[in-house]
Amino acid sequence: MRIPTYKAAAKLGLHPADFLLSMSHMVGSLSDCWPEVDEGFVDTVGVLLKGFTPVPPEKQRATKTIPQPPPPAATLPISDGAARILDKMERADKWGKKMTVWDQVNRVFAHGVEDVDAALDELKKCGLLEVQGTGKKAQFSLNTSRQADIERIVKQFRASKQHD
Repeated sequence: MRIPTYKAAAKLGLHPADFLLSMSHMVGSLSDCWPEVDEGFVDTVGVLLKGFTPVPPEKQRATKTIPQPPPPAATLPISDGAARILDKMERADKWGKKMTVWDQVNRVFAHGVEDVDAALDELKKCGLLEVQGTGKKAQFSLNTSRQADIERIVKQFRASKQHD
């Protein structure tokens, strides 16, 4: 019977990467043990590790899921208010370590935005803003790793405003 590799690793009390390393000399290719592995391999690895005693399910460590990157900006439904904040922060060159406080975002960069907090939450969830702190003491800057996405959104926003 084939079981997921992460469950096989948990059964042995190993991290999935350690389990794959211990199996590397027994399999021809990674596809033989990823994403599922035969249960017989688990017992073999346990014997090779000597003193193998399966970890009871209630004591198995839960593995964390890998966070998925935010979707590309082309598929992001950015509100007009969020796009306006991005546009103004980009014009002011607020990238990376050039942080700005919430009050300044509210007074300067969000002029004309009805719900500033909702727009900022939207930008944070999309991964377009870097945030330090919480609440009214939070500081914001544009995410440099998403620069291409931000510039594309700003370009679309500016083009839409020229037609209005």
